[in-house]
Amino acid sequence: MEKLAAAADLFWTFESVKEHFEKNPPIAEQTLLVHDTSWRTNTYALVTVEVPSSGQQKRIIIDGYSSGYSGMSFYRSGKNCFSPKGQVRLLPYHEAIADKIRKGHGGEIQLAPEDVLLLIEK
Repeated sequence: MEKLAAAADLFWTFESVKEHFEKNPPIAEQTLLVHDTSWRTNTYALVTVEVPSSGQQKRIIIDGYSSGYSGMSFYRSGKNCFSPKGQVRLLPYHEAIADKIRKGHGGEIQLAPEDVLLLIEK
């Protein structure tokens, strides 16, 4: 069960996301992923970096996804600035998830954790 929960986050933790973005700073127009678990869903969306380093905290501002209660600004850890304890987080790009989204009908897709695990372990 823990493996499925970790797979849903593509095996990223807040600490590892922060480390990734510090070593690989995002650039404008770069594609990243948003993972939204609100309403007991597992939604992934492709988003574009609008502002890669905003303010002293170097927040990442994206375009392309809003859940209605979270904002478009994220800390380097992937936590949403307007709802840091919420269920929407920013993740680095993942080719298999992005391909699945692009093959769907729109900029986002809902996947069961089991399906995510199958996709990312290929």
